[in-house]
Amino acid sequence: MPYFIWFKTVSQEKINAEPSEYLPSRLIRATGVLSLFIINMPNAYCTNLSLEISTQLTANTQVMFENKQHDARLLDLLRKKILTDYQNQQYKSVIDNGLVYLKKRPDDHEIRSALANSLSWSGSLKNAVKHYQTLLTSSYANEAKLGLAHSHSWSEHYLTSNHWFQEILTQYPYHRQARQGLLLTQILMRPRSKFLSHQQYDSDKVTREGIELIHQLQLNEHNQLSLLARNQFTSHDHLRIRSAMVELSWKNLDWLFRPKLQISIQETPHQRLFGDLTIRLAMLPIDLRTGHNNWGERAFTPIALQKGLTADYLGINLNLQKRMFGFTTNITHYEISDNNQVTEIDARIKLKLATISENFLFSIGTYQYQSRKIRAEYWTPEVNHSVVDFGVEWARYMARWSMRLTLFLGQKTSGSRAYTGKANAMIKRKIDKLWAFTIELSNSQTEPQPKSSGSAYRWSQFTFQLEKLW
Repeated sequence: MPYFIWFKTVSQEKINAEPSEYLPSRLIRATGVLSLFIINMPNAYCTNLSLEISTQLTANTQVMFENKQHDARLLDLLRKKILTDYQNQQYKSVIDNGLVYLKKRPDDHEIRSALANSLSWSGSLKNAVKHYQTLLTSSYANEAKLGLAHSHSWSEHYLTSNHWFQEILTQYPYHRQARQGLLLTQILMRPRSKFLSHQQYDSDKVTREGIELIHQLQLNEHNQLSLLARNQFTSHDHLRIRSAMVELSWKNLDWLFRPKLQISIQETPHQRLFGDLTIRLAMLPIDLRTGHNNWGERAFTPIALQKGLTADYLGINLNLQKRMFGFTTNITHYEISDNNQVTEIDARIKLKLATISENFLFSIGTYQYQSRKIRAEYWTPEVNHSVVDFGVEWARYMARWSMRLTLFLGQKTSGSRAYTGKANAMIKRKIDKLWAFTIELSNSQTEPQPKSSGSAYRWSQFTFQLEKLW
């Protein structure tokens, strides 16, 4: 009798030692019945039953072997699909399938390299860096170093980016991508100054003319500093208001919440202090904003500036950017010093169609403005103002020239019906390695429908910018 108990125990352990996904449940149940039957059998039949069970275990081993071969064929097909999707720039599919594939075959460096690039180009920079670091000891080490350099550059960690570009150039001094990347990050780290001159006017005969001086400084890899000085005049009929501002902006790129702080002293016409604090929610593309600002500047009228209107505000911004897709939402609530409340909501979906051209960007969006009270001195006297529009953007970037054209056509969906249109054109020219200038034209128009129901409103702006690297 002890012999049979021992035999049953060994048989059951052997079955449980194999992965259950390869063993049909009916075979496990059949083996259990035979083991119980052995205990009540005469000794003369023990040998035959033992041989029968051994035969069943051998058959199970054959099933496991065939299933493993089947899994290998499926993984080979999945691998082929991942590489095909990677060539066709289907990066979401590469990410989804690549993560599953690497759980089974973690040593496939070609797939890991494709996955890391797809993550980086889709904006998942931290996840991409983890896979690049895994590849540093493989035959894809140079590709990994280049990916690390670009990922750190896109996340504004320029010193780390420079390190990896230089690592590549130490081994390959004429590596074109590494040379271009190193030059770009070094340019981005250099201090720069900007001079801006702008003119704005609208159909209500309100004009703005001003100049700005901005100096940007990268203190180290994690801290950026910016100083802005502005002098501006807002005019309407015989009223002319001067507003001056000095603003200090600081941003940290390495802290958990990536804080950004802006403090400004403005004279509009009285001297006052304003501030803005922005923090990011962990590693999510969500920013929280709060502060105290000059509402008169947003109202665009000299009357609002003359009254010295200010606002306390709280806002949330979502900015999700992928290689071929983007989604942005801004929601801000203002408590204004004239006992009014205003809420603004701006949401937009952006899409690139590779079948047309990556130079084109299509978007559809909505803007909602809600005010508790009507104020004639605001930019719009309506309590509710909402617009839905469709946009097309074309951009091209070359060694010395950069160009961008944007067009929005929309429909006013609140109050009196009206069509809206916006157009923007920008051109930038690099004069040499240190100097560049930018010219930008903007125009906005609202046409009531029917035209007899009201007058059209037009707004235009011209901006000239001169930039100097130090």
